[in-house]
Amino acid sequence: MANHRRPSRVLCCFIVSLSFVIIVPTLWFKFVPRLPTEVTKRDPASIPDVQTGGPNRTIFFDATVISADILHATMIMEWSITEDTCITLSSEPHPNDCTTVNIFFDINLSPSDPRYDNGPYSNNITTDPIVIWNGNSSHNSLTFRTELVISTTDSFYLSAYPIDIYYVEIIAFAQDVSTNESVPLTLEESIGLITGIQTTTYISTISLQEVLNPVSPTWIEVRLQRSTMVILYCIIITFTFWMITLMICLIMIATVFFGFQQRNEIVVVPIGTVFAFTQLWASMPGAPEGFGDMLDFVGLLPCLALLSISAITMVGVYLFTNPDDPARKAFTWSEL
Repeated sequence: MANHRRPSRVLCCFIVSLSFVIIVPTLWFKFVPRLPTEVTKRDPASIPDVQTGGPNRTIFFDATVISADILHATMIMEWSITEDTCITLSSEPHPNDCTTVNIFFDINLSPSDPRYDNGPYSNNITTDPIVIWNGNSSHNSLTFRTELVISTTDSFYLSAYPIDIYYVEIIAFAQDVSTNESVPLTLEESIGLITGIQTTTYISTISLQEVLNPVSPTWIEVRLQRSTMVILYCIIITFTFWMITLMICLIMIATVFFGFQQRNEIVVVPIGTVFAFTQLWASMPGAPEGFGDMLDFVGLLPCLALLSISAITMVGVYLFTNPDDPARKAFTWSEL
């Protein structure tokens, strides 16, 4: 009978290592780029009928989240008018009968507006347009920016990092200058350009129609939250902190309290880990400065406290004994 030899440990190690360096990067680059950084959710009833011209004129625009200042609770969005059905659905290649439209934004949802000399806020419907759209000059692209107020709840503020969530509410409506009739506004696409932040946009034109009648406002809510990769990174780093801390604590207990032999170079591990943790913690994207967020109390602070105790104990043991003394028993599997 032939003698079937098992693969050597070197061959098995080579196969496993080669598979690891091929499979892991492949899966990473396959799935990570597909993680969403921007989502737009539209109420089906908010999509107007634009199959015909005339009174069903609709203006479409895109929005881009340029920046967000969480500490000052402000966000800047850039808006671009992409389509006017008075132009695109016209039988003429260059129509000149498209009336001017005033576009309004609710100033109560924006910081102090310089157009009003930082005057008092009012819950009246604004009469000062933020944009005047001339349909007959559509060849001139129109882009403008607005500064908006960021709001949140007590449970999901910056102290809840990395699961903090913020909301930006936008109310916009448009009126024909010549007839004062409402012109529907529709947000086609919303894009977020903030690194590490996922934006989700909700669009509706139903809930506020009765309140602001006769105009038909477009209600937009932009939700800002940490991206999936940022949350996973924070969880992995916190889990790693705890695993390293617990292993160092077990080494300290076995060496100091039960007298097992330990190499001298292990003593410096807790000391170096204390400084390494603080440097690694600073690499978390978007983490608030200083201490006080949820991850500090769950991960960093208890781990630093345990590591500090282990470092002091491991150094202090040299005042009484030598942990590397050959007379001490080694902590091995046979002892277990």
